[in-house]
Amino acid sequence: SPGLRIKRIPNEEAKRILEKHLEEISEPIDHPKGTSTFDPNTERAKQGLAFQNEVIEKLRLKYPGNDTLEETWEYFKRQNPELTVYELACLEKEWGDITFVHEGQRFWVECCFAMGKETSWFCEMKRIKFRGINKFYCWGKIDEPGKMWFIPSKHWNAYVKKCDKVRQGKKS
Repeated sequence: SPGLRIKRIPNEEAKRILEKHLEEISEPIDHPKGTSTFDPNTERAKQGLAFQNEVIEKLRLKYPGNDTLEETWEYFKRQNPELTVYELACLEKEWGDITFVHEGQRFWVECCFAMGKETSWFCEMKRIKFRGINKFYCWGKIDEPGKMWFIPSKHWNAYVKKCDKVRQGKKS
């Protein structure tokens, strides 16, 4: 057909060119690329990780013998051992904390542990990125130990979207 033909370039080269162009127009990041702001030594992190372990154990009891049940970091690290902690943290925001396959479908669970009795923080980036019919939040409260609620991401995201947004550092 008449007209100008555009030569296709290989995907990896196209990706490299796009990343270079986007980097040129991107605003600076307030922490160095390749670093994570997560501090596992904070009380909030310790409580959240303990809750995540409780959720994994509850899922193991519900689905005994399911050898696909694992932390999302481990899943992605097995896919690509070269991933950095920062890259794994970015993947976790989109894919959650826990993953497993049930009846041929991969599911993803994001653990949310409310530290406050009246109000608690929720990461706005999770609401934006963690969505899909196979994604669920597991919510627990500090004042109701041992209890957890599994909520489809669509419903939880619709709820938290209506909540007042308060910013504390990087958290909303």
